[in-house]
Amino acid sequence: MGSKAVEHIELGTDCGLRARISSWGVYLTELCPDGKRDVVLSHADDGGRRGDGLHLGCIIGRHANRIRDGSFELDGWQHQLPCNAGDNHLHGGHAGFHQQHWDVLSREPEQAHLRLRSPNGQEGYPGNLDVDAVISLPEAHCLRLELTAATDAPTPVNLTWHPYFNLAGHASGSAAEHRIQIDADQFLPMTSEFCPSGEIMPVDGTPFDLRQPQTIGPLLASRHPQMLVGEGFDHCFLIRGEGLRRAARLEAPDGSLAMEVWSTQLGLQFYSGNTLMLPRGGKQNARYRRLSGICLEPQGLPDAPNHGHFPTTVLRPGERYHQIIEYRFEVR
Repeated sequence: MGSKAVEHIELGTDCGLRARISSWGVYLTELCPDGKRDVVLSHADDGGRRGDGLHLGCIIGRHANRIRDGSFELDGWQHQLPCNAGDNHLHGGHAGFHQQHWDVLSREPEQAHLRLRSPNGQEGYPGNLDVDAVISLPEAHCLRLELTAATDAPTPVNLTWHPYFNLAGHASGSAAEHRIQIDADQFLPMTSEFCPSGEIMPVDGTPFDLRQPQTIGPLLASRHPQMLVGEGFDHCFLIRGEGLRRAARLEAPDGSLAMEVWSTQLGLQFYSGNTLMLPRGGKQNARYRRLSGICLEPQGLPDAPNHGHFPTTVLRPGERYHQIIEYRFEVR
């Protein structure tokens, strides 16, 4: 954690939406859309259990998701990253952005601005990368993360936020009865090592067709080969359209709360918490188990540096990385 003290930032609106963020890893440790129920899973020590691989609510960088063999070629140079997920690199490595202290530049009741410098060579990535995260409450029931970055050398950049949601309440048990809708006509099949195979597959006729609301639990019983590989959903969907648009909608089992994820990102990783296991150590003595939380992670495509037909995630000097993620809530 280093010598810097961890700051805990609280944001809130008059209508009751509250959020709490840690300067360590920019963990979203509390989110109450209605002023009552807290809908994000978190460690008891505000993200302090590091290295457990769960990434309970942090910013991910430099590159979200997996990079096959921890290796990629860029402009004729081969780069080797640490392999922290079997033979592959996951979520920025051992010392990814979730394992670093972010400087708090400003904090107001409805907005906070944090910054991180990732130096050249950190976790094997080339170039110095400066990242800004502005977290705000632009509307009554909306939490927004705006990410910008600049580099002094070509480098892959693919940032996301990684909260686990349970709209019935973070300690309410399985989220399998939630209803999910994802605005995507295609998804990325994966290998047995959870890396993209390179194919882009239509969702038609598969359990990945979530263009209409579906209850998550029954879908997990599918014998589709891709569901068996992931033991559930752990796949990237290609979101229709461009710019800031809706990517997904999640609804609590009783219909009392719904959340829409809006983003400028090309992809959305849907992870149904298949291997989630934190029998103790959750906040308020919560015991998180398989399916206790749902991840909806807007991002560029995983392993993009190794697939020439995927849209690039490479950022170059003079370019500005700029992406927005919004969580919009409907309280009934």
